[in-house]
Amino acid sequence: MAHLGFMLTRSLSAGAGSRSFQLLAEAAVKNHSVSVFFVNDGVYQCLQNDTQNIYGSNFTEILEKLADAGASILISHPCLEARGLKMDGVSSCVKVVTLEFIAEAVGKADKVVCL
Repeated sequence: MAHLGFMLTRSLSAGAGSRSFQLLAEAAVKNHSVSVFFVNDGVYQCLQNDTQNIYGSNFTEILEKLADAGASILISHPCLEARGLKMDGVSSCVKVVTLEFIAEAVGKADKVVCL
């Protein structure tokens, strides 16, 4: 099985980016190794109050589905701080890490999709 990475650098809209993210969730369910990296403005997507509807599920539900399937969901602490966001506002299934940690995880992925 492949180790797939998905780097989100901005908030998703109900377009191709959100569809790609839903497909990544399906890959995790099918036992592919999946890592998701939230950096820059992508960190807004991990807030607990994000109820954006993406193909019938809100984004928090998709994150939880990924985590339940064993995906590694990482968010950049420096990117949170730069936007004045608090760690306690992040969904519980997301791990807050350094940019260096994310860079190392990206290097381990076979393929990385960036949006």
